[in-house]
Amino acid sequence: MGKAMCLIGGGILPLFLGFLLNWLMLAFPVSGFITLLLALLFLLMWGYLSFQLSASAKSPVLQAFLMCAFGLLMLALVLYQELVMGRYWGGLAGFGPQMFFLPWISLASLVVRPFMSVVRMWPIYIVIWIGLFITSCIGCKKKQAK
Repeated sequence: MGKAMCLIGGGILPLFLGFLLNWLMLAFPVSGFITLLLALLFLLMWGYLSFQLSASAKSPVLQAFLMCAFGLLMLALVLYQELVMGRYWGGLAGFGPQMFFLPWISLASLVVRPFMSVVRMWPIYIVIWIGLFITSCIGCKKKQAK
C-alpha cells in the first residue's frame, strides 16, 4: 500500500512543475528549442521518478497506471472543459489541468502537428498523457528487470 501511495503522490508532481514552469516562462521568456529541450528533460525525469518509486515485484503496467492516475483525472477535466463546455473554467479547476500538461506541450505539439490541419489542444493533451504512461511503463519495467 505504501508504494501505491508514493506512485499516486509522485503523479501529482507535474502539476507543481507546470505552475513553476509557467511562472519561469512569464518571468524569463523562452521559446522554441529551449522549451523542447526542457520537455525532453522532464520526460526523462518522469521515467526516472517512475523507476525510483516503483517496486520490482509488482506489475509495471499497474504501477505506471497508478503513477499516471492523477494525470488521467487532469485529462478528463481538460477534455470536459474543451470538448463539452467549449471554454475553460476560472480558477484552479480550469487552470490546474492546463498547468499539469504544460511541461510537455512543446514536445507533444511536434507529434500532433503533422496530422492536423488545425491544431486543437485536446489531441495534444491526450498525446502527453499517453507519453507519460509509456514513459512510466518503461521506468517501472526497468526497475523490474534490475
